[in-house]
Amino acid sequence: PASYVKWIEMNNARVIPIPYDTPKGALDMILNQINGVLFIGGQVDHGMISEEYSHFMETFKYIVNHAKKSNNQKNYFPIFAICLGFEILGMMDDNIQTIINEFTTLKGLSDVDAHHYNSKLDIIASKTIFGKIFSQSEQDEFRKTPCVFQNHSQAFVLNAPYMKKWNKYWKVVATSKSKDKKPIKYVSMYEYNNYPFYGVQFHPEKILFEWILPEIGRTSIFRKISKRLSKFFIDECKKNKNRVKIPDLYIR
Repeated sequence: PASYVKWIEMNNARVIPIPYDTPKGALDMILNQINGVLFIGGQVDHGMISEEYSHFMETFKYIVNHAKKSNNQKNYFPIFAICLGFEILGMMDDNIQTIINEFTTLKGLSDVDAHHYNSKLDIIASKTIFGKIFSQSEQDEFRKTPCVFQNHSQAFVLNAPYMKKWNKYWKVVATSKSKDKKPIKYVSMYEYNNYPFYGVQFHPEKILFEWILPEIGRTSIFRKISKRLSKFFIDECKKNKNRVKIPDLYIR
């Protein structure tokens, strides 16, 4: 959706698309010119032939490994992940086959009913880099009022056994509750422990730029979160030293 591009562009950044089947040489060429990566939402079609499915996960991991290497070499390289991107980035410290297995069999996350609704946001780690972008009074407001748009069927459930594993790699910044008959508390924001990698389960990009779904919240509290997150990510990208040498790569 164009909403992801617009969400980046509204803070004076430009977008270079990375198709999942980009050959490794071209992928390296792109990654060495960009300042960060946004992993978008959507879905991995389980009807894909297994080779394509693996290819998607391999490219995802290749990009994450590039970002880690860049950070380790003191060239700050942020990642921001939304919805599907959030779910897969959260599992990225495993090998590809384990990631695919845990994603498709729900061993690494859980089924929840979180389709087409606006949820509250409980920031439980306010001293994190990610948590600090909102003031204490804003965080109090988010706990009381629906403020983010959720649309997903899987999530990292807070008290699930697999969380012991994931907590080694990232910390929970905020939680939300599902629409299940007995609401389930799940991870709504996280940040990695050792890298500038951030994720949100909700959809900040839809708030300002998508109009098909009538359920999407449009009030000032939704817009505030969307705008703040976009600015945060682009400010992170400005810390990277890479420069684009091939302008034709930009999306038009």
